[in-house]
Amino acid sequence: MGIDTPVAALTARARELWECLAGTAAGFTPAISVAVSPRSYLCSQGRAGIVVLGAAALATAPDRDTARFVGQALSGLPAASLTDTEVLSSRLPVAEIIGPAALAYLDPADFRPRPGDAITTPLGLDHPGFRQFLAAADTDDVKESGIQEISTPAFAVREHGQVVAAAGYEDWPCGTAHLSMLTAPQREAAVSRVPPRQPPSPTRSRKAGCRNGGHAPRPPGASPTPWDSANLASR
Repeated sequence: MGIDTPVAALTARARELWECLAGTAAGFTPAISVAVSPRSYLCSQGRAGIVVLGAAALATAPDRDTARFVGQALSGLPAASLTDTEVLSSRLPVAEIIGPAALAYLDPADFRPRPGDAITTPLGLDHPGFRQFLAAADTDDVKESGIQEISTPAFAVREHGQVVAAAGYEDWPCGTAHLSMLTAPQREAAVSRVPPRQPPSPTRSRKAGCRNGGHAPRPPGASPTPWDSANLASR
């Protein structure tokens, strides 16, 4: 019970965040229920978006016709199948599927600096060294990381004067910090030590199917809970 309670509380916070981002009176349900929300932040504008968290799903569509069509096509499927690209392709005449992307959520107790040899330096997003780092990276990797959308400085790791990894976060609603990290192609991993300061707003979360990232409550924390999401573009 000591383990389940923190996870349950973290899951509840994550659901609250996505329900806020849905932009309408929508909630997580065991079966598909698509809400109409033209301004949903679950996905890009004009798309249908699905977020699965635990055994429940939250879905939005830009208009009533699309919501009805997606809801009927995916009716009867368990939540776990709603982000399966093969299932979605077999049931919907989609032009493109973005995702699914798996996220981890952290609670305040575990979101702490880790010891390591690497030293981080905070850099502005317009810093020449950081811009050179982005220019050398794969365009899709940069977009997927969300590193250009952070609202903090980029906490960078350097080797021989060159930035080889960077991390930061973007403030999201519900006291959430959406974490982003990018490493140089030649470096498999980089351990960065972020200054021990509180993130800007509570937990952060990532857009369904848009990029990889994580969410940490503000104050930061940990106990990862995976979630899947997919963006649907109907044709």
